[in-house]
Amino acid sequence: MKRASISMLAGLVVFVTGITVHSPAVWGGTYSPDDMLVVAGFTVEITGAGSNTDANSAWETASGGSLNVEVAAGSPETDQVQVGQKYVDTLTLRRPLTPRRSGKGSGKFRLKIDGATVVRAKVDSITIEDLVIDERELSAGKGQNFRVYGPGDAHFGSITIRASVMKDGSELSEWWQDVVEGGGDRKQITVIALGRNDKIIRQYDFYRCFPESFQPHTLQDLPRVALEYLRVRCDSLDILAEGAGAAIAEWINATVAGWDWKRNVTIEEITRNGADGRTFYYSDAFPTRYVFPAFSASGTGNLREEIAVKPNRLELD
Repeated sequence: MKRASISMLAGLVVFVTGITVHSPAVWGGTYSPDDMLVVAGFTVEITGAGSNTDANSAWETASGGSLNVEVAAGSPETDQVQVGQKYVDTLTLRRPLTPRRSGKGSGKFRLKIDGATVVRAKVDSITIEDLVIDERELSAGKGQNFRVYGPGDAHFGSITIRASVMKDGSELSEWWQDVVEGGGDRKQITVIALGRNDKIIRQYDFYRCFPESFQPHTLQDLPRVALEYLRVRCDSLDILAEGAGAAIAEWINATVAGWDWKRNVTIEEITRNGADGRTFYYSDAFPTRYVFPAFSASGTGNLREEIAVKPNRLELD
């Protein structure tokens, strides 16, 4: 079976056919730049199960989300094409969490273990591996011409905490030592992303965490502040957010929990003159991957999040 597709790349739709597309030079100036549809931005609205609606223009990029159809060449006598089922590829959205700022310290964060802020270790960075949710194909159902998918198991990666060691010790090393001695408990780890005026813009609660690796030092380029690395695993996750991010957080939490995962994602282009462009309707979608922000005390960039979703249908307007 061959596949024809419509691909959405950064908010633009590209029709993939067997027709040769000529460059403006080949067209000999038939069309001017004013004849082209120029997209200056886009909005994303997420609706469906649950009470929240996410409608905002803060997303930086939208990519993927191609509409595909399975086709097979017909017989030589009829030269007809046999059209099979359609399916939609993964759509990926990416956006900043905090306003653009210059200088060190942008994108501040806070680490808590069992509700207590870590104070005896200066946390330099937190690296969280992606949350991944399996895709599983469901029965198509009578009369349906789209392949139907739903979420499967959720997979949580490791969390690596890098910290400078204080003279009076470290909560991280003490936790690890308790585990080594056979008395360590599972704990809740909370990572909080802070915006202006230290307002909480995202909170990630990781439950039943346990250390799986501890590196007590990095002895190079001496003298230097002593460093330690603690890598932990968790059993479950909750994401908390307000405002424009609430719908995403609720959607991920619901999908991981296995209930009310279907959402509709509408992407509407905004043209260069501010008018409405084309609209893409993705229905019965669910998240398949969430990329956490990269938290670094020495970072000068912005905190960003990325979510990949698997829609079951796509309509164009």
